[in-house]
Amino acid sequence: MSYALRSLVEDDNRYLQSFQLFLECSSEHQCMQDFIHAILPDILTSIGEGKANINVMGVGSGAGEVDLKMFSELRLKHLAITVDNQVVEPSAQQLHLYKVLVSQKPNLDYIKFTWNKMTATEFEKDWREKNYTKKMDFIHMIQMLYYVKDPCATVSFYQSLLDKKGKLLIILVSGESGWGKLWRTFRTQLCSTESSQCVTTGDIKTYLDSKAVSYQSYELPSQMDITECFTEGDQRGELLLDFLTEVLNFSSTAPAELKASALELLRHPDCSKEVDGRVIFNNTLGVLVVDPLQHITCFARLLNLVLEVFPEVFEEVNRLCALVFCQAPQCCLELRAFMLENGQVLCRPAHNIARKLEDLQMKFEYGRTAGSDDWHPHTTELLGKLPEKDRLSCTELFQSVMAACSIKLQTVLEKHPCLHLFKLLTVLDPAQVVGARQDIKDYVHAIPALSKMSAEEWHRYMGIDKADAMEVSAVDWWAARQDILGCQA
Repeated sequence: MSYALRSLVEDDNRYLQSFQLFLECSSEHQCMQDFIHAILPDILTSIGEGKANINVMGVGSGAGEVDLKMFSELRLKHLAITVDNQVVEPSAQQLHLYKVLVSQKPNLDYIKFTWNKMTATEFEKDWREKNYTKKMDFIHMIQMLYYVKDPCATVSFYQSLLDKKGKLLIILVSGESGWGKLWRTFRTQLCSTESSQCVTTGDIKTYLDSKAVSYQSYELPSQMDITECFTEGDQRGELLLDFLTEVLNFSSTAPAELKASALELLRHPDCSKEVDGRVIFNNTLGVLVVDPLQHITCFARLLNLVLEVFPEVFEEVNRLCALVFCQAPQCCLELRAFMLENGQVLCRPAHNIARKLEDLQMKFEYGRTAGSDDWHPHTTELLGKLPEKDRLSCTELFQSVMAACSIKLQTVLEKHPCLHLFKLLTVLDPAQVVGARQDIKDYVHAIPALSKMSAEEWHRYMGIDKADAMEVSAVDWWAARQDILGCQA
């Protein structure tokens, strides 16, 4: 590309001017208000259940008008609660307007405001550096994912901050809107900077679906009058064009061919319709309400199912459970209890193996493998609590199992609600290794290889015999259950 277009967000004043004009010419705030009053209350019902204080975070809150409308609905649902509200907003002007608005509104004494003049990325960096462990009950990201380098990674991080009943609210333009058509057509020309992304709810849905993340989806019909964009030299039209394209001074800096093509598409029925001589742009919004990361109990259920389907791989699975339990018993108490209470699993209790591992004082070298950066954040957090020298590369641990059992795994577990947790412990996706059949003898050696023990020594010490490895007596399970109840007491 021989030309360089600047992102609109590089000029704070012009961005605010174009944004205010956009609000004036569109029904966006009205459709958001309809959503906040009609649908959001039911979503807010569960997040504060049983709590005296609710943690809320607004990422890209702007001047706060929408935030305070949501707080009004939250207050109606939870009359006695107090709120800690983290406001994340990079614009000094917008933060100032937000503070002024708060000062003018009565009855907000139940909300404690913490002001963070930061981008979403800067806030994430600060949060990680300070090792905050606080969990959020409600996070909203309204019309802001266009301005981060990696929208999907940003969603993943903020989802990881949710408490067990928390919700992440994302509002963007719909993939079926005029924006979606415009950006799909000119993505390489218009979305060429790290500070401006042509992202729609369709893109975020694709990402969430790939990770098997649970969410609810809504469409909010909206429209915008863009008639003035087609009058050469019209200042309001030029501001609207800047906002539509996310390009600073688009009319005067874009190549003539690009400008003509963009204007032609904006008039096209795929993007707009003509009503009484006015050009009305399809500004439909999409809303995603993302659920928290799956709780450890859900992961336990998946392990339970894996063991039922593949009892021959119980060494690998229990080794992971034992390792985490040995070093982080608080994190694994629920997992351990669940497995013991469901004694139908054809494997030795994880705590028995844990004891043997403690006796042996086995140490594992931590090695990151390809794909580990894509681990589910909750899995990363869980493993991150282990001492570094004792961390086990889960990708290596499960890789050979996946190869041998891929067909069963794909057919039996494909629709499990937290399959993504199991997939993200592996290098290979089941679909990638179908047909890569191996004998059990080939992959059972993965365990001693990682622990620097011989297969014979491992099996001998663990009391595993291939003839009876799948048998666990009721006495063993009862003893294990009594042990766990004793530990809990």
